Amino acid sequence: AAEHHARVQPRTLTLEGLTVRYGVVTAVHDVSYRLEPGTVPGLIGPNGAGKTTLFDAITGCDPAEGRVRRADPGL
Repeated sequence: AAEHHARVQPRTLTLEGLTVRYGVVTAVHDVSYRLEPGTVPGLIGPNGAGKTTLFDAITGCDPAEGRVRRADPGL
């Protein structure tokens, strides 16, 4: 059987004021960023800086304040 591969339309990902708190500890504070299709962003920092927590907030694995929006091209 032949496989069918569909091309995924690129989208912009916008983070607006993402904040993650664990009780009284703020792990990620007010992150806003716009990721454009075709770019390769980097996220660096020491252990415990909140890099994984930020990714978890973007994917919905960690509860976060703020917004994560995906926009179709041209919008």
